[in-house]
Amino acid sequence: KSKFGAVEEGSTVVFRIVMPRIFSVSAAFFAIREEFSHTKKLISMQWERMQGDNEEWWRVEFTPETAGLYFYHFEYEF
Repeated sequence: KSKFGAVEEGSTVVFRIVMPRIFSVSAAFFAIREEFSHTKKLISMQWERMQGDNEEWWRVEFTPETAGLYFYHFEYEF
């Protein structure tokens, strides 16, 4: 995560994950939901680069529309 802790409303935050190349990831997603919501939003991540021969980096930018508490995790397909 490019910014740690609380983020100002309207500020863009960059999230990155590093996946083992052996997983053969074909798509990665940033899953996010607001506090008190049971609905998650999946945002496609972009493949960014390789790190050596064994790791690949995936990236997404997220800008919260409203102030609040957000919960997130990552999902992938292979």
